[in-house]
Amino acid sequence: EKPTITIESTEDLAFYHREGWRKANIHSYEPAKRTFEEILKINSTDPISLFGLGYVEERIAERYFRDGDHALAREQRESARKRYCKALQLIEQEEKNEIVFLRSQINSHLNGLQTDCS
Repeated sequence: EKPTITIESTEDLAFYHREGWRKANIHSYEPAKRTFEEILKINSTDPISLFGLGYVEERIAERYFRDGDHALAREQRESARKRYCKALQLIEQEEKNEIVFLRSQINSHLNGLQTDCS
């Protein structure tokens, strides 16, 4: 499936990162998820988008759990874990100063999920 956005510069990428987080911060999780997924269609190794997608899936899992759908909650939590672990793996490979800060945030979320990347 083709992406519905165009990213031609780091400014474009930063714009879509902000847009995804803006949506997540106002609890518009499905639109935030779509934004991060669109970025990942263009750059599947973007750790910021992987972290954002994991974060949104974690929030969606919480909603499923509250609604009593524990199977879907577990599925979303596992998907979030995989996104976080992939982002950590990419951060370890890149060691770019601007994304190393994500390591502690991701580890914090993995702790919250009571899991790790093993």
